[in-house]
Amino acid sequence: MQIYVVGSSKNTFQPLNDIRTKFLIDEKHEDDNIDHLNPWFCEVTGLYHLWKNSTSKNDIVGLEHYRRQFVNQKGQLLSEQEIRDLLSDCEMLCAYDDARGPSLFYRLSDYGIGKCSEVFKYVMFAIRYLDERTGLAFQNFIAATNHVQFNMFVCKYELIDEYCKWLEQIFKIVNQQIPLEKSAKRSLGYICEIALFPFFAMQHKNKILKPRIYK
Repeated sequence: MQIYVVGSSKNTFQPLNDIRTKFLIDEKHEDDNIDHLNPWFCEVTGLYHLWKNSTSKNDIVGLEHYRRQFVNQKGQLLSEQEIRDLLSDCEMLCAYDDARGPSLFYRLSDYGIGKCSEVFKYVMFAIRYLDERTGLAFQNFIAATNHVQFNMFVCKYELIDEYCKWLEQIFKIVNQQIPLEKSAKRSLGYICEIALFPFFAMQHKNKILKPRIYK
């Protein structure tokens, strides 16, 4: 099991347990990485490194933030055994928000997605290009009022492998339409945040998303 806790060297991290590792976005990393794309992808640079460099012993992987982490009812970081117990009857732990109000797309506009509507247009084109049915379903999901926040999750590696391969196809198409340097900073990170729940729900309709408390 391996959980990356993303932040910078300027951030103050809570004490971590043995299944969590700091991923500092302002430091260079070994092995396969997209460090140079962090201005656009934010914490997704940590997701990419986790995806590409996980070993066979990391059957379960996750992503958290230096100031937002999954905890138990006592406010303590979830342990490996607690995570395995939770995943015995669901497939993903996530920061799930089911509050009623504006759609997730418009709520996220306050945080920057409104600044990257141009690149999002090409993302929607890419999703429909890959599969028209998925594109229509994706549009329905982003119009909903519940979603997963913060690019945070813990799940089996196979699920994130599936998700990241899908994202990789999308961004290859997007890069053919709009140069990365013309995209708003942090835009692709926000788009990945929007994409996680729709993708999971579309691919695993009969599975359970189980929200957990986070700090």
